[in-house]
Amino acid sequence: MTPDSRGDLYSLGAVAYFLLTGHPPFVDDNPIMLIVAHATTPVPTFEEVGVDIPQDLSNTIMKCLAREADSRFASGRELLQALEQCSANTEWTWSAAEQWWLENDPTAETPGQPSKSAQTSTLRLDRDTTPDLPACESIDFEEPTAIYEKPTELAE
Repeated sequence: MTPDSRGDLYSLGAVAYFLLTGHPPFVDDNPIMLIVAHATTPVPTFEEVGVDIPQDLSNTIMKCLAREADSRFASGRELLQALEQCSANTEWTWSAAEQWWLENDPTAETPGQPSKSAQTSTLRLDRDTTPDLPACESIDFEEPTAIYEKPTELAE
């Protein structure tokens, strides 16, 4: 089988699962057993772990986490369309998310106050220091992400 975006969608589903439950889909100290769990065991549903989220969002994330690649979304575009159809898609905005993280940052020295790294990050965003990237007319969700700067660890 040729690798495709469905493996990335599984990983994205695992990140969403972690964000909503506070733990990864599987936990094991033995890395081999962890790999076996991902390959052979269905991920516990949000209901099974006691997390109350809208059913349509749960179904979307669980589809990303389907064991069989053919049962997952075929592309990032399909996932985006499913997320846009979720009932909660208008309840959360970028600014609301940023505010929530600033208020709930576990690295903050004082609860309810942003950590120094969050303050720095916010300042960088406010100063609009985003690097100049090549302009593109649209995002192609089927193509891999371009790397603009090669990490020093990968330099030859």
